Amino acid sequence: MRSRKKFHYKSLCVFLGITLLSSSLMATDTYDPITNQLSIPSVKVGTSTYNNVVITVGNIVSVGGASSTQSAEGLWSGTTSTGYELNSLVLENNEFWTIVGKTIGDVFYVFGFSNGAASVNANSYSSFFREYTATTSVLGYGTGTVTTNTKISGTVTTTSGNTTQNTTISMTPPSASLYDYNKNANINEVVGNWTGSFLSGYSGTVQVLSNGQVTGITNGCNFSGSFSPRSSGKNAFDFSLVNGSGCFIPGYKSSGIAISYITSSGKRQLIAASTNDTKTQGDLFFAQR
Repeated sequence: MRSRKKFHYKSLCVFLGITLLSSSLMATDTYDPITNQLSIPSVKVGTSTYNNVVITVGNIVSVGGASSTQSAEGLWSGTTSTGYELNSLVLENNEFWTIVGKTIGDVFYVFGFSNGAASVNANSYSSFFREYTATTSVLGYGTGTVTTNTKISGTVTTTSGNTTQNTTISMTPPSASLYDYNKNANINEVVGNWTGSFLSGYSGTVQVLSNGQVTGITNGCNFSGSFSPRSSGKNAFDFSLVNGSGCFIPGYKSSGIAISYITSSGKRQLIAASTNDTKTQGDLFFAQR
């Protein structure tokens, strides 16, 4: 059975190239990730109104959140049926960032990450996201069940061309002694120098100052940006970066989410993921000290 996800037209109008001219367009539209088609009850273009419009979707510009009757907010950790570990941070607006990888020794090595939005109704959830690896990005969606502050389980589906992959997941909240989502983010926990790796495969260094300013270098590319505690008062940072001298695309901008926590061996881990404005490219930095 095909799973259908609902999104508001305003979230998608940028890449569809249609101007919102009527309040009637605020009706809920339906997206089918299997066919990659968006069904819209009514669209007004100029003076003409078109009913029951079906559009094949191009690139997703942004998914900034989703409506829900309850929240799965917080950090979740677990495993996939393919043998990977995952950590998913669900924010107050139901946007989520999920990293996938494996722990070797005491270091979590990242294989990829995804950014999207989830909608939770009763004990069921649906999600829509883009997944990023070192070389590709693909669209995906998920369905499953949520027991608040206890467990998330379900199936994740990604599509690349004619290839579809289904993976089951199971997650629970991590121990608060390792990471407490409900405390205020403390910039002092990330101030200083970090040497680590990027999802793109290159190593690099990042320096965070006490005022949140960031500088760094990877593979000869100098970049700068900023860290700031998230306005929700939760234990996560908003951050932004812009490429400078030595970079393949000078001026390239990205933004995203970062968290920091103490590992079981007492080391501090930093994980920061970001995407460009069109959500077509993403990268991630992870380091310990």
